[in-house]
Amino acid sequence: MKSIFQTIPLMVETATRPSGWLLWCSLAEIPLPVELDWLSLSEQQRLSKLSSPRRRETFLRGHYGLRLALADCLGGSINDWLIEQLDSGALQLASTGHQNIGVSISHSGDWLALAISAVGPVGVDIEQIKPRPSLAELLADYAAPALQHACAELPGAEQLRLWYRWWCSYESWVKQQGRGIDLAEFGRMTLEVVDEGDLPDDCKTLCLEQAELMLAVSGEAIRAGSPELPVYRVIS
Repeated sequence: MKSIFQTIPLMVETATRPSGWLLWCSLAEIPLPVELDWLSLSEQQRLSKLSSPRRRETFLRGHYGLRLALADCLGGSINDWLIEQLDSGALQLASTGHQNIGVSISHSGDWLALAISAVGPVGVDIEQIKPRPSLAELLADYAAPALQHACAELPGAEQLRLWYRWWCSYESWVKQQGRGIDLAEFGRMTLEVVDEGDLPDDCKTLCLEQAELMLAVSGEAIRAGSPELPVYRVIS
């Protein structure tokens, strides 16, 4: 069966064995399950707190989609993957023998992004790139000086894409660390491109730009990038 996901192996240990994946698709492509016995108790508890039908549907499609992605990348069926939802909202695998696998989920509008890492924690973020009439105010109020200076040299459309690149990189980075967003920290950060031969030992962030989407994935095991998939170091 053809996968519903667009998939990129991101964390490559050798030329033939990926150790992680970035996946994305339209939420509408994921079946909406009728039976919910595949949800863990912690997921059921989180679902019960969602009163909006739209948010419940997004939750179910996203968590079902994560199991489909795990089956695509690592084998098995959706029932083989036990996922626990922490109080922070982060997800972790509780399946026997798979506790070291990191997973992360993000959605924006009608889009879903997933990250899977076989070598530890991972964070992902996806954003639909939409015009922001208040971009100048956002930059003035929240952007780090480095981002403000970079945007000052660019036309409006490129400023917008740069804003999203920094924001996605930051959000995926803090999710990889199991933390929440801190706007003051975002206002201090810098985003530095690193060469393949100079990759840091700590967490790295890889960005992917599509026509209407910006995606970023962060993890300690990212080994290589390319001009189309630059690797960054986030410095706060």
